[in-house]
Amino acid sequence: MKILLLKNVPGLGKAGEIKEVSDGYGRNFLMPRGLAAIATTAAVAKISKEQGEKAEKKAREHEKHLKLKSQLEGKIFLIKGKADKNTLFAQIRESEIASAINQKLQTEIKPEQIIIKSPIKTLGSAQAEVRLQADIGAVVNLSIEAL
Repeated sequence: MKILLLKNVPGLGKAGEIKEVSDGYGRNFLMPRGLAAIATTAAVAKISKEQGEKAEKKAREHEKHLKLKSQLEGKIFLIKGKADKNTLFAQIRESEIASAINQKLQTEIKPEQIIIKSPIKTLGSAQAEVRLQADIGAVVNLSIEAL
């Protein structure tokens, strides 16, 4: 019997795949639990359409992140903090960097996306990484000034 997997099934396949299984396994286990449906042409067409839409959405998101990466790498972001001559009283946090980027570019960067390799505790210039997607990251230049 040919079935269309509606959800990921360990040892069998991922959602959207068409698999050949025994009649008993399909009718008695997979279908009652909502894990699979009989692979009709209508069901296959519906899943194909949904997968195409997901792929298009993913491609749009990827393009959007590449554009944002180019915007981030071309600018210097100003962050002000309380300092004594050359040393800050408190180190610069991810939330401060995210708010500086969001104000300058009108975007929605979250503090969880900011990666600081070493603590920023001095005035001057510094760098941090913004992780936009798993495979897209941008290095941003920061200018740290005293209040």
